[in-house]
Amino acid sequence: QQPQSQPSSVVRPGTPVIKSIDSPSAMTISKTSGNQTSGQAVLRLLQFAEQLSPGEQATDRSFWDIFVQDFFIAGSTLKMVLLNTETNKRKSFEINQPLLARYFHTQYLCGISSIQMTLEKTAEYIFPGGIMNVECPRVSFLYKYENGILVASTGHLMVQFTMSSEGVWKIEHMEFSCQGYEEYINRASIKSEPISNSKKKAPLQHSVFPDTPINKWGLPPRVFSILQVSDIAERLGEVIFHSIVSELGPKESLGAIAFHKQQELSGDGEEDSKSQVYTMAPSPIVKTQTGVRPQTFTPSQHQAALRQQQIQATAAFQQFQQPPSHYQSAYPTNTTNNSNQFASTPTTSPLS
Repeated sequence: QQPQSQPSSVVRPGTPVIKSIDSPSAMTISKTSGNQTSGQAVLRLLQFAEQLSPGEQATDRSFWDIFVQDFFIAGSTLKMVLLNTETNKRKSFEINQPLLARYFHTQYLCGISSIQMTLEKTAEYIFPGGIMNVECPRVSFLYKYENGILVASTGHLMVQFTMSSEGVWKIEHMEFSCQGYEEYINRASIKSEPISNSKKKAPLQHSVFPDTPINKWGLPPRVFSILQVSDIAERLGEVIFHSIVSELGPKESLGAIAFHKQQELSGDGEEDSKSQVYTMAPSPIVKTQTGVRPQTFTPSQHQAALRQQQIQATAAFQQFQQPPSHYQSAYPTNTTNNSNQFASTPTTSPLS
């Protein structure tokens, strides 16, 4: 008989349910008739949050290498959607698994003393194939700095777990969408200094606040640079992939990708824009669409079509510039000689 209390989560009928054995790290998947979630994905996420503040080991790079190896699979990604408080614009960055250890380690090299993650109203979802998702509509990352400043970044969190070959749940994809951040200053970190040009016996004093360690995106500049490097590396990989598939040079591939992005931003729903995209160099970007499938060309066919068009254009231009040898004036001046004009003009027969 099923117990009465059930976690507030959504489970689809017939999906695998997680059952724990002895310890949280030893887990297996079994198809049972129950419809309850075990909460192992949420527990694993809490273990992840607990390790974000390792104390004295925070500045040790080897600790974060082991941390990433324990909680992330080889092809995992971390997506950060940041908010610019000055322009109210959003920008997304994606960090691949090789850069994760450097990302976490650099945060503590920028004056952060501890990182705390708090979850509210978490929901766990079980999917076929040994995949579990944890969604949190409101999560807060509290960054405490050594100069007494506290930065609270809140937003939406989605984490996808998968069962590794060792039988441990590991993160395959983590996405944090920031909805805003607030910066707090500890009163003890505010210093009072006397005004230098004060002529009074009791000189006036003014408060000196510590410098902010974050930029307009809510991150230390050094950490933000890692996100930018990861973004450039991703774009570079896209250019290399396009160059390999289309057999074009780096410059042509970069121009094709830039044209494609420009069409997406300006609204590529118009027929003219679509025709331009199809006539350009083939792009490896996959797009889902409905209707008649456009005709695709291989790189060799595309180059041959371009050469054929150039030959036809050159021939038409030369024919326009050079009049034929049997050209006749539109306004003849001598009607007597006009009858013998074609007979006296040499022509070249195509059969000769």
